[in-house]
Amino acid sequence: MGISSSWKPNWRKRTIRKELLEKNGIDAFVPSKIPGYRIAPCCNDYGGVRQRWLVIESEGRKESDFKQLEKRLTKKYTQAQSQLRKLCQQEFACGEDAFNAGKLLESQLPFHQLTNIEVIEYGQHRGRGRPRKDSQPT
Repeated sequence: MGISSSWKPNWRKRTIRKELLEKNGIDAFVPSKIPGYRIAPCCNDYGGVRQRWLVIESEGRKESDFKQLEKRLTKKYTQAQSQLRKLCQQEFACGEDAFNAGKLLESQLPFHQLTNIEVIEYGQHRGRGRPRKDSQPT
């Protein structure tokens, strides 16, 4: 009896660890004899069969995951800055449209939040060519 190569157990690993932490907390893990690893025994019913699981936590894996998360957040931050810069350069018909565009951008950013959204209205000269010295923007 073998396991096919299309079998992907990663989703199950994450849910078992999450369930274990929710039930017992971080105290469920005890240090192992191998440095850098902690283990936690767990019983589970999967597919109608009672199973004993051993959840292993690695300090090296945790550090690697944190580095990867930090890299991903940095990338998302630069993307958010770029989107905000583009939004600031865009012209809108009225202040409400600009505010709604800011709120829409905020809803599209999963890890970041826009605070103190401020709409600044700039006047613009009508017509072609250079404006007169005494003309006021509208």
